[in-house]
Amino acid sequence: MNIQPTVTDLVHNAAKLSTKELENLLQQLSIIRLRRSGAKVLDFNESELLQSLNDAFPLVQWERMKLLDEKSEFEKLSKKEEAELLQLSEAYEAASLTRLQILLKLASLHNTTIEAVANQLGIKPNYHA
Repeated sequence: MNIQPTVTDLVHNAAKLSTKELENLLQQLSIIRLRRSGAKVLDFNESELLQSLNDAFPLVQWERMKLLDEKSEFEKLSKKEEAELLQLSEAYEAASLTRLQILLKLASLHNTTIEAVANQLGIKPNYHA
């Protein structure tokens, strides 16, 4: 005999979950709801890759690098600023490589090219406007 839990039972059990487990449950429930509505839902791996793509090089670092770069064109940077600009530039290059690797994985998941998957998913170039 298989007894189906009620919504009250489910809510009661959800209240016992850790915050991380509850967030995971909510995410999975949202996916179920979206699929039932007919919406295209990214699989977990693709979602993770897209999140990593967004996290590759933070806007704050981009803005600081841009500021130091502009400053270097008009005046001499201090040694500390030169070192910071070099560090940011290296971090940007590393983030660009990571971004390219992520795009390659996404293209592989979609069985297409990097350019095509970027267009399909609305992924912008690797710089902040």
